[in-house]
Amino acid sequence: TGAWCWFNNDSINYCQFGKFYNWYAVHDPRGLAPFGWHIPSDEEWTTISDYLGVNSGLKMKTSYGWGWRDGGWPNSGNGNNSSGFSALPLGHRNSNGSFPNEYAALFWSSTDGNIYNSSWSRYLTNEDYIYRQLFDKNEGQWVRLIRD
Repeated sequence: TGAWCWFNNDSINYCQFGKFYNWYAVHDPRGLAPFGWHIPSDEEWTTISDYLGVNSGLKMKTSYGWGWRDGGWPNSGNGNNSSGFSALPLGHRNSNGSFPNEYAALFWSSTDGNIYNSSWSRYLTNEDYIYRQLFDKNEGQWVRLIRD
């Protein structure tokens, strides 16, 4: 079933960081997206990445730190955010409830992976690229919307 959580399971993080959703929430018939918007498919994520071109991750990552982690992305991994996407390095929520990989940003696509309860996602790391990978549908990741 669809589910969501706050980063570190703490509601104080909602205003600044939003929610992580599992993949089932992405496909909940009530819908996460308001009218006129939708969760991008794997193909649409590819279009975004291709449009941004070389160093697409660099163009999507925040260029600054914030509050509790003033350094932003670790090891001088901040982006230039020229796309206005503003990805933050908060990782994801594992299906076991932990929050590993704090120095990455993961985003669901609406496309089923059709392999071992997985779906396609995009993720950014300390490097300057956006990667495509299958993740367990029970994990919590961010959702970004695009206009219909």
